[in-house]
Amino acid sequence: MEDFGKLAKPPVREVIFELIFKDDFKWDFTYPGELFNKIKEEFPIKKSVIEGKIKFDLSKDLAPKDQSVSTTEIPQFLTSDEKIFVVLKKNRLSIHHRREYTSWENYKAKIDLVYTSFLNILGQSPTAAGIENKIAQIGLRYVNDVNVPVNYQVEQIFNFTIPKVDISSQLEGFMIGNLYSYDKNILQVQLLTENGGKGENRFILDLDYFTTEFNAVDVLDWAEHAHTEIKRVFLNTLSPKALDLFRE
Repeated sequence: MEDFGKLAKPPVREVIFELIFKDDFKWDFTYPGELFNKIKEEFPIKKSVIEGKIKFDLSKDLAPKDQSVSTTEIPQFLTSDEKIFVVLKKNRLSIHHRREYTSWENYKAKIDLVYTSFLNILGQSPTAAGIENKIAQIGLRYVNDVNVPVNYQVEQIFNFTIPKVDISSQLEGFMIGNLYSYDKNILQVQLLTENGGKGENRFILDLDYFTTEFNAVDVLDWAEHAHTEIKRVFLNTLSPKALDLFRE
């Protein structure tokens, strides 16, 4: 089965591997600095982004009464080419891979480094029992750009048809989504049109595989399983003619 990274032109816009820890997870403001010190050979660039939150207080009749705005500085640690970066904030650890996508093996190695380093900060082994009790949700998400020549019909791109309410009209765009259950895991598939460039039609294929009932000891084994399922759905969703565009 082909890997995204083994396609000549991988359509991946961004990949996100994310761990969300439970509310009772003991957070320490020193964790980001400690993590950077452990991974800085692979992630030598440090940046920050500002995250804003708006809070509304409601009156008894549920009308907005008071509003407050707060901001938080979120550190990011990036590889030297800035294609892969780490975000660590309270109760959440994520590793992102932007285009150009390299390979699952390369990305998984970065996940392994970051996750193992963070567990080391917590004083826990990656394969020790009990880590599953700290995780509220784990997920792997591939956001793909499917850009095809403008003369391609939808049925020539995807292995399904898009229903038209009015068959006498021209379909200008669509947004569809489905949820699929795999034991205790969920795959959320979203497909939508995007404004096209000159001579092409653009689609976003968003494949988000996650679970809120994580009960395995090895997080990396789960990530490997998630990647296999996402890859299978990706290859089954696109037609052979569309896949050939990414092999050229």
